[in-house]
Amino acid sequence: MRLRNPEDGDYRPLAGSAAESYGCQTFHLNQKTDITIPAFSFPAYTQLITGNTVEVGGLISEDTLWDANIIRVTESVEVASNATLTINPGTRVEFTGFFKLLVRGRLWAVGQPHNPIYFTPEIEQIEEGWDGIEFLNIPAANDSSRMEHCHISYSVAKTSKEGVAQSQAGGAVSIIGVNKLCIASCLFENNRADYGAAIYCGYGSSPVIAGNLFQNNTATWNGSVLFNVYAYPKLINNTLVDNTCLAESEFYLCGAVENFNGKIPMINNIIWYNFTNHYDGSQLVCNKDYYTLSNNIEGYVGNDSNLVGDPGFYGEGENPYQLNSESLCIDQGITHALSDALAAHDVVGMVRVHGDQIDLGAYEYYDQFSSVTPQSAHLSLSCFPNPFNPCTQFVFNLPKDGQVQLTVYDLHGQQICTLVNSWQNSGKHEVSWNGLDDNGRTIASGTYFYRLVTGDFSESRIMTLLK
Repeated sequence: MRLRNPEDGDYRPLAGSAAESYGCQTFHLNQKTDITIPAFSFPAYTQLITGNTVEVGGLISEDTLWDANIIRVTESVEVASNATLTINPGTRVEFTGFFKLLVRGRLWAVGQPHNPIYFTPEIEQIEEGWDGIEFLNIPAANDSSRMEHCHISYSVAKTSKEGVAQSQAGGAVSIIGVNKLCIASCLFENNRADYGAAIYCGYGSSPVIAGNLFQNNTATWNGSVLFNVYAYPKLINNTLVDNTCLAESEFYLCGAVENFNGKIPMINNIIWYNFTNHYDGSQLVCNKDYYTLSNNIEGYVGNDSNLVGDPGFYGEGENPYQLNSESLCIDQGITHALSDALAAHDVVGMVRVHGDQIDLGAYEYYDQFSSVTPQSAHLSLSCFPNPFNPCTQFVFNLPKDGQVQLTVYDLHGQQICTLVNSWQNSGKHEVSWNGLDDNGRTIASGTYFYRLVTGDFSESRIMTLLK
């Protein structure tokens, strides 16, 4: 088959070809890329749910606003096709059991960079998780839905979803038959599924997924971030890093993004350090080269508009995937492809775009980052990998010398082990743990807290041991 002008990115068949109507598109690297972003309008509401802690569940049949500090979901929530659910910035949506948020109408969950919306299970439910957010066959006449500056964590796909052929697919978000949805500047972490640990797209859906950070999500088989079946999502300026596919065979082809009989335009993304057991360390499975433009993808062989060198992450503090001053991803994006896809600010609140072109990935680089050193950074605590088996490594950063205690607890607050209890100098510290308690016994799989205490500062975070 002869193409029109492949040297300039036009991979359409020549006029009159029998293959002309089979759906190829044109992407000119030096012209405006044709990415259609759904228009949106701010919703109104007729029902107001407000307070400190409020319990909700069941059918939402009229336009509703959640404006509480904590929304406790005590049974699955369904937004009817004629209703809009609006969630205000700073709201924490906690699922008390294995429940879901099913959207057949409209969801407007727009947080702020330093006042995000949280979707997570309550502490006692973290090990079991919750059933995620599902957008299902929303009428085309409805206004668009939008999730912006949301944190979605600890969701688990355990049961088949309506319209999903793959069992246990779509850990955090499932999108089936929906074409007016934008997910922007959100954080997806510690979500699990057999297929599509963070997002599942199916059957004609075409969401815009832009400016998000995907980290520490785990798929049993494929798509540690995205699993796509007969759908057309658009991935723009996302960072996909440290996600895992657990399939054991070195011959089982799997990756962070799996595409099955669909098309995924991928522009300005960073896709690195995502683990599989496959012998070639795949990051993408069945992607289309002519839709894969101006990304930085580890080990990628294909369209030469993409970078393959180390992205140059900052590597410290609460946002280790910021770009450092030497990053080759700075000013390398296709800015005119973006339209309204990206939020006004990146995942940490930096204005986009800064400089001549947009940077690749979910973070926009600013010069002040280059003057930040591990010694001058604020206090921080993290562990990697998470989930882990059998070992993980804690990383904490101290701005000044002091007495430090790092301790692991179970969900009932019982101490498991003390890893550090000594005077430590300022700067970055790393501590490995092999999953043994203070008596040298191997702990059971499950969810645990780890807590750092130094001076007037204390920080607690959650980790999961999988076996």
